[in-house]
Amino acid sequence: MLIVRFAAAPVAALALIAGPAAAGELYGDSFLGSPTHWTIDGTPLMSVPAKGTSAATVTGGAHSIDVTSDNGFRLIETIVLDESQLADVRGKQYWCVMIATEGYRMFSVLLDREACQGLVEAAK
Repeated sequence: MLIVRFAAAPVAALALIAGPAAAGELYGDSFLGSPTHWTIDGTPLMSVPAKGTSAATVTGGAHSIDVTSDNGFRLIETIVLDESQLADVRGKQYWCVMIATEGYRMFSVLLDREACQGLVEAAK
């Protein structure tokens, strides 16, 4: 598993040097006991049920992600969706992000290709 945390400044720099980004599904997996609402680059993306999953189409590259929960947790950070880490499951391609809490802090884990493939296959 890979935890990704970057400062906001590199996002603009990465966007300028990146070529066309591949599209895939962002597979959100939440361990929280209440629904979470995901925004990417300022645009609402999806809601994930309590202790559940959901997926939405995104492009690769660096993105600002903002996840809020109905019970008051919030996470704002930059994630980098690397095209080489897309997991292929039944003809669709996925990046997987898991959301959990520890104490009073929400955190995310961006899974590598193999872990993501196993997660999506187990859920299908």
